[in-house]
Amino acid sequence: MDVDAFRALLTDDGQAVLAAVCGSDPATWPATLTALRWDHSAELVTAAIEQVRLRQEAEAKFGADARRMYFTRDGLERASHREVAEYKLGRVLDEIGVVFLDVFHLGIGADALALGSVHAVTAVDSDPLNVAVTTANAGALDALSLTWIQQQELTAYRPWGEAVFIDVLQ
Repeated sequence: MDVDAFRALLTDDGQAVLAAVCGSDPATWPATLTALRWDHSAELVTAAIEQVRLRQEAEAKFGADARRMYFTRDGLERASHREVAEYKLGRVLDEIGVVFLDVFHLGIGADALALGSVHAVTAVDSDPLNVAVTTANAGALDALSLTWIQQQELTAYRPWGEAVFIDVLQ
């Protein structure tokens, strides 16, 4: 999925398509999708189907929160399970007393949002899709109060936090 298709999914029209796909039985998807394609672009309908499938897979990692979150295939595969993110939060950061944290390489934002639940976090990524997905997830999970998300080249960013968390994606 590209960033334009993802942003289209966040519009009122995109949310209506997503709700229609979520609310239908996968056995009836051919009929549902055919009906949706009369009024919506193929890209938007495809993005909605992809989100529904990814949300179903994501329940193993994120529980019921997965139904509200947004994913990319790579982001879901690389995302930390909730328990792992909470372990990082508890063992790594709370024990050393970090308050301000910079997080690089966002993916879907799972670690950044878990860390941002109790720490002030600046989440930075150069990929506009990662930034868009992380921002959407922060809104869906009401995690914007301590998290600032920005798109910037990582080599140009000057950390201001007490610690830096780098999620290595490759």
